[in-house]
Amino acid sequence: MNGKAGQGFTLLELLVVLAILSVAVTLVVLQPGLAGGQRALRMQADAVLEPLLRICDEAVLTARPWGVWLGAGQWRVLTRLQGRWQWPGGEQDRGALPRQPEPVFTVGGRVVDPEPWPQADEAVAPQVICLPQGLRTPVEIHWRDASGQTRLRIELQADGQQQWYWPE
Repeated sequence: MNGKAGQGFTLLELLVVLAILSVAVTLVVLQPGLAGGQRALRMQADAVLEPLLRICDEAVLTARPWGVWLGAGQWRVLTRLQGRWQWPGGEQDRGALPRQPEPVFTVGGRVVDPEPWPQADEAVAPQVICLPQGLRTPVEIHWRDASGQTRLRIELQADGQQQWYWPE
């Protein structure tokens, strides 16, 4: 019988195990699929999606339609009051859209033309609407790089489902 059987692990064996664990943890933390630019793009996408998702909660809670107007570098939440779309006026109801890369919105198969916010007396209508039943206007959002290649595409479906597509 070998006298080493009851002594445990050597220092070298412990160091080898620690080295293997360190490499494994590093690979998990870095996650090649969300490294660098993709992580930043994911954060940008979450910020863009926030008002589009919030309007459905508002529509259900208030029992009236809510929408999001998408314009030149900005978005605004609108609600339907007294027969017309109105901006509630709160800071949480408007925001800036990212510039680099700038998201491109497609609603009903048409690309949303980014226009400036209208003057006070002009009527405005949202491109994305959510009804009190929780149904929303389907919308696609694309982020492209400088060469025009799609880096991320998100589909928001009428029933509230989301699909994220990261091209290879």
